[in-house]
Amino acid sequence: MYTGYTSVSRSFDLASLDEELKPNKSYQQPVDEPEADDRLPRPDLYDYYVQENLYPEIFKNVEKDVEPGPNFPKCVLIHGDDDPDAPLSLSEAFVQEAGQDIASLVVAPGKSHCFDDGFFIDDEGVEMDAVRKAWALLDDVVKATEGQGVRDFVK
Repeated sequence: MYTGYTSVSRSFDLASLDEELKPNKSYQQPVDEPEADDRLPRPDLYDYYVQENLYPEIFKNVEKDVEPGPNFPKCVLIHGDDDPDAPLSLSEAFVQEAGQDIASLVVAPGKSHCFDDGFFIDDEGVEMDAVRKAWALLDDVVKATEGQGVRDFVK
C-alpha cells in the first residue's frame, strides 16, 4: 500500500545551508511537480486515517501501556492556535492530564498546522519565537536529565 510522500518543497535540502551550516541566502526552494493521480500526500493520508477511524488500530501496539502520569517522559508540545487539523484543545488536554511538571505547551498565536515548515530557527516572526521558546524548554529538559539513561528520562 502506498502511504504518501513528502513533496520536494517540504523536504529538507542540504543546499539550504552554507558551509558554516547557516541559512544559504541564495537558496531557492524547489518547485513541486504536479501530483500524479495515484499519489496520496501525507496530509490527505492523515485526513483519511481520521475519517476511517484507522488510528486506533494503527497505533494500538505503539501506545500500549503508555498513560500520562508520574512515569511519563517529560515533553514539550508546540501548537498553533489556528490549527484546523489538530485543535489546540488536544494539546491543552494532554498537558492537563500529564501535568505541567511533565508536559509543557508553547502556543504560536494565529498559526496553523506545520506553521514552522520552511523556516530556520533564526528567522524572525511569531512562529519562530514560539519554536525558539519550545527549543529552550526542551534544552532545559535535556540538561536536567544529563547522565541518565533513556528509561530514567522521567521526573
